[in-house]
Amino acid sequence: EIHTWKICTTLSSIRVSEAAASTHPTNKIHIFNSINPTIMKTKFTHSINYIAVLTAIISFILGTVLLLLFKTTGDSYFVRIGYLYTILATFTNTILLLLIVINSIRYYKDCTEHISTMLIVIVNIPITIFYLNLL
Repeated sequence: EIHTWKICTTLSSIRVSEAAASTHPTNKIHIFNSINPTIMKTKFTHSINYIAVLTAIISFILGTVLLLLFKTTGDSYFVRIGYLYTILATFTNTILLLLIVINSIRYYKDCTEHISTMLIVIVNIPITIFYLNLL
């Protein structure tokens, strides 16, 4: 009976703390805050990392839109634009990736920020390969 009472009081205290946390204004999580440029900019120490992540997100969105336009319309014009866009995005993201590597060597104390930025930029590579195989 004592164990039952301890479990019930523990569960009720967890419920109270969850309710207090959910009503506190700073604990509310909005899904779009992670891609909101104003809020996202404050999460980075180095501006090059912010620029690289923003470029990777924009590259992914534009590439997806071009693929969807081609798949829905069947117009080969979007394939030509898509190929040109892929070349431009590859060049831009490669330059940014090299700048992040140089920045991570210079500011090695912020290596977790640099590595996470590199991973976000690099994740576009398999997505691009997958999109090109869909054509």
